[in-house]
Amino acid sequence: MTDETRGSSGDAPPGRVKWPPSAFIALGVVAIFGLGLLRQGFDPAQPAKIAAAPAAAPMRFSDDPERMGRSLDYSVLIKGTAAPGAIEHEAREFCADKPICAVHGWSAPANRARALPMLERESAARVFSYAVNRMTGYEAAMFDCRVVVGLPPERCLAR
Repeated sequence: MTDETRGSSGDAPPGRVKWPPSAFIALGVVAIFGLGLLRQGFDPAQPAKIAAAPAAAPMRFSDDPERMGRSLDYSVLIKGTAAPGAIEHEAREFCADKPICAVHGWSAPANRARALPMLERESAARVFSYAVNRMTGYEAAMFDCRVVVGLPPERCLAR
């Protein structure tokens, strides 16, 4: 292939996106997360059993999502009074324009992860996780069922 057909920088053919290495790392994290769900019996064809909040719902995160290092994951603080459906709705809205996105939520600032990989204590304190990969069709919202009671087991974070 000549430089003319590859583009002036030689990175990728015209019209094709050259993905940075961090995109593949994030994709791997999402894939591993998805495999864990499949092992737990997660059925992506099942509709979510948590009702979505109305479109005009007020912000349920205590702050703006913060990017976790160079990954496609974001961390947020969640208000203690927020309903699971509202939290899930907020994460979906935040990720709506991103092909791959993950939002992880904590209720205590001291336990909030700022980068990946998460420390053990950060992972143990996480109360919410939402991940979407529009290229594969994967989407899941999981909660800490020690905090959010009454959810089916397939909606619970692994502990």
